[in-house]
Amino acid sequence: MVAFRQPGQIFLEIDVSVRLRRAIILNDLFLVKRITKNNPNALQNPDFAEKGNTSLHLAAKLGFLEIATYLVEAGHENGGISRNADWDTPLMLACEAHPHLAAMLAKKFPGSINWRNKRGVDAMMTAAKNGQDTIVATLLSGRIENPEPNDLPGTGAGAIERADVTAQDNDGNTALHYASAYGELKVIRTLLQAGASPLARNAYSWTPISYSLTVAAEVYFRNLVAEFEKRKVEIKQAERAERAKRGVGGVRLVTEDMDPGHPRTEGEPSALTPADDRSPMSGKFFPPPQMHGSPAPASGPAAASTKSESGWSFGGLRGRASSGE
Repeated sequence: MVAFRQPGQIFLEIDVSVRLRRAIILNDLFLVKRITKNNPNALQNPDFAEKGNTSLHLAAKLGFLEIATYLVEAGHENGGISRNADWDTPLMLACEAHPHLAAMLAKKFPGSINWRNKRGVDAMMTAAKNGQDTIVATLLSGRIENPEPNDLPGTGAGAIERADVTAQDNDGNTALHYASAYGELKVIRTLLQAGASPLARNAYSWTPISYSLTVAAEVYFRNLVAEFEKRKVEIKQAERAERAKRGVGGVRLVTEDMDPGHPRTEGEPSALTPADDRSPMSGKFFPPPQMHGSPAPASGPAAASTKSESGWSFGGLRGRASSGE
C-alpha cells in the first residue's frame, strides 16, 4: 500500500495484487477484467502468504466459473499448469466442491487430470473424499474433449483424458480408500462401476472396506461388491448363451488339463482353478489388515488387536482401520 499527500488530502493506493485478489473474492468479473487489462503482468498474481495460490487457484477454490473461464482465456495457463506450494493444481481445488468449474478445467487441460500433489493425491481422490460423485463420474467418463494441440504440458493431442481408477497416493491409498474412509457411499458405487478394485491394499496392508466409516457403510460396501460380482457372472453367462446360439459353441478349447503333452501331476493346481479364492462369498475376500494408515482423520474404533470367531474385535466392538498419523 502506497500513501501520497496533496494539500488537505491523503490518498492510499492499494497494491494491484491486493486489489485483484479482492475483486476475485467479491466475484466481480468486470473489476477483474479491468485490473488485468491495465496490469497484464499481474494476471497470475501468486499469493505467497497462501501457499502461492494464483488467481486461478483462488477462483477455482471459491467456485467462480465465469472468472475462472476468463482467466484461462486471458492466458493464465499459457506458461504451463499452475501449481501452488503443495503442488495442487486449480483442478484439484475445484474438485473439492464445484462440478461445473472442475468439468471446465478438465476439458481445457485434460492432461492434468492425473497430476498429483506432494502427498500423491490427484483430482479424483480429492473429489472422492469430498463426496463429489458428479466430478468423479466426469473424470472417469473418458469423454473429455482435447483442446487444440500446442506445446503446453497437460494439453494438446494425445493428453490423458480419463482418470486412473487404480492411482495411489504416497501411502498407497486409492480413490476407493478415500471414498470409504470419508463415508461417501455414492462415490463408492461410482468407483466400483468404473472397475476400482475392492481388494487394493495400501502401504499399510489395508483394503478400502477396512476404512468404512460406519458398520452400515461396511454392509453397504459388501453388498455392492456382491452385486457387481453377480452381475459379472450374469453377463458372462449371457455371452456364452449368445455364442452358443450363433454356433460358436462348437469350437473346442484345449487346456493344460486336456493337453497330453503337458500332463498335470497330482497336487498341481489346475489352470482353470484359481489358487486363491477371492469371490465375494468366500471368507478370503477381505482378509484382516495388518497395519494402519487411513487417508481420513482418525475416527471410530481403533484397529483390532485380537481376533474372534466372528472377526476382529476391540472392546466388544467390531474393529476397523484407523489413522496412522
